[in-house]
Amino acid sequence: MHEANQFERTVHQYTRTHGYPPIEEMVAPGVFELDYEALGLDEPPTVQSPYFATNLPIYVDREGRAIIDYAIDLNRLLQEYDAEPEDEEDIRSILTDEFPVAPVYSVPYSIEDGEPNMIGDVN
Repeated sequence: MHEANQFERTVHQYTRTHGYPPIEEMVAPGVFELDYEALGLDEPPTVQSPYFATNLPIYVDREGRAIIDYAIDLNRLLQEYDAEPEDEEDIRSILTDEFPVAPVYSVPYSIEDGEPNMIGDVN
């Protein structure tokens, strides 16, 4: 997850220079989408999914730590694989049930209206 580490460094450098990160909007409690252009990026930051051939969005938490949004992968498992989460409070276990890779840089997800919903930074 080199991209996530690089994004974190870019956010920390921007924050040191400007005093605050360039927050665009809150996507979940304590999880923020940033103004990627203010960070000098040409497009919104993403990482390659370790599960499928998709790119996943990267956000930040209150401390400027990278948060990868696994909703695309979670939704695919729920829809295509008929995955059943063991824990309704945090459905990320369906990823590790199907793949030998844990969802790093992530926060808990629940299911809301049949879709993965990022709960947010629970700290």
